[in-house]
Amino acid sequence: DGVSPLGMIFKIELPLIMTQVRINLIFMTIGTLTTYEIFLILLGPDGGPGGKGMVPGLYMFSAAFTEGRFGYACALGMVLFVIILLLTIVYQKYVKVEK
Repeated sequence: DGVSPLGMIFKIELPLIMTQVRINLIFMTIGTLTTYEIFLILLGPDGGPGGKGMVPGLYMFSAAFTEGRFGYACALGMVLFVIILLLTIVYQKYVKVEK
């Protein structure tokens, strides 16, 4: 009662969907950093001309299955895990959900 349309968005609707926003932000980050399939299909294992399309997931795949450096690819995976974990902690801290 008596709230403006802009106030309704920021005081009612946005706080109700912040849990979904946080979860989608985390999943989007994980998907962005780990995906390699579409880049492999479109650009090949080298990441296209000059390696311009090389993403972390494709680099890990290329190190393991093209170059045969499985230990190095595993280490890259662990570093990527730590980066995603740190980003998730930052998201959990700064995208607050008040109950």
